Amino acid sequence: MTKIKSKLLVSTTVLASLALYNQTINADTTQPNDTPVIQATDTQQAAQDPKVVDVQVSGEPNTDTVVTEVFDPVTVTVKTDHFTNDNLLTKDGLGWTDETEVQPIKGTATGTINNPTESVTAYTFNNGDSGRITNIGETLAGTKLDLIYTVEDSDKDDWMAYSGFGHDGRTKGLAFTGEQYIKGSSNNSIVALYNGANYIDIKYQIVRHDTFIEQPVLVSFITTDIDVGQGVATDLANLALIIPKETNLSIKDGVIYDGSHTGPYHYGADLNGANGLPYGGYLGVAYLSRFNYTFFAPAPANDDIYKFATGVRYDLFGSALQTKLVINRQTHLTVKYVDDEGKEIQPATRVTGTNDFPQVPGAPTIKDYQLTDTKTNIISPDEEEIIHQYLPEYHLTVEYLDEQGNSLSSRS
Repeated sequence: MTKIKSKLLVSTTVLASLALYNQTINADTTQPNDTPVIQATDTQQAAQDPKVVDVQVSGEPNTDTVVTEVFDPVTVTVKTDHFTNDNLLTKDGLGWTDETEVQPIKGTATGTINNPTESVTAYTFNNGDSGRITNIGETLAGTKLDLIYTVEDSDKDDWMAYSGFGHDGRTKGLAFTGEQYIKGSSNNSIVALYNGANYIDIKYQIVRHDTFIEQPVLVSFITTDIDVGQGVATDLANLALIIPKETNLSIKDGVIYDGSHTGPYHYGADLNGANGLPYGGYLGVAYLSRFNYTFFAPAPANDDIYKFATGVRYDLFGSALQTKLVINRQTHLTVKYVDDEGKEIQPATRVTGTNDFPQVPGAPTIKDYQLTDTKTNIISPDEEEIIHQYLPEYHLTVEYLDEQGNSLSSRS
């Protein structure tokens, strides 16, 4: 197979002003997930919602190597604020595990797809059809996670009417399996397989196991196998997106797609998952609980190379498809100055640090008050409160008078 090397000037940085599904990716900033984790009053919640406050990317993808080693030189450093262990994943990340299965929520089975080493059940993908992919990962707090999918849109009606494949006897539907069941693969990515449409737009939600409660998590991933003219539009990589400079990928109208016209039948690059890297893949980092993922076969920019697709596949996550992620915690120290009734006698001092608490400022001298006590309240692993308590200073004046009431002297 011949690969065309196109130079795409995107590498090792957080993409600035790349709009994907109206989600702007900016260097050093991010939009925190809308779904709160901490249940508190409005004031407390505004102050304590977990969020990402800074993202830095260092290192260049090494296009002289192959497979996931391409991204080994890349490190993404994420500074977090008010994160808990439920916002962080175990080292295995997200993927298809031994306990994973698909449970339909809305929709019906249409048959089986036999391409994987183990046959998988396919389901209808009408708008609104949905299902649960169970046990895809676990947080550091021990919370097990599921992935709920909901079909938002597709072109299945046009495909059935005009493709000529609508009655070829092959199962039409949407299925999910693990990449470990794809011949020649060893990773555990969540693999989406569909037949009966060129594109499918799916909303995914990361939720707590057996519930519909969304759980935002910090996750890194490497997307692979964007080939044969295919493309993807997604808001998944909402913190960082790194595409190797030497690649078959292009970007147009928010779609990352195979921009080469090589391979069999000039359908574009013909790759095999992570084995094709640095071609067909990019690295992403996200903090979220929901995302949209629209996969195109072919991509809109490639509608001249073939009109209809049969048997489409794409991969999500996978424990082997992660990058070096450094997490720095932002710590908070609040120093309060109160009287013996707990009333503030001076505005509080607030100091932030990284990973460790900042040095505690010494108790200041406050006019007309005397320091009597200092105590520490540990609010969370990332937040402490120092309270300096003062008592008022009372000044007593003694005046000496003679028998007529005249002042003789006074002493303070």
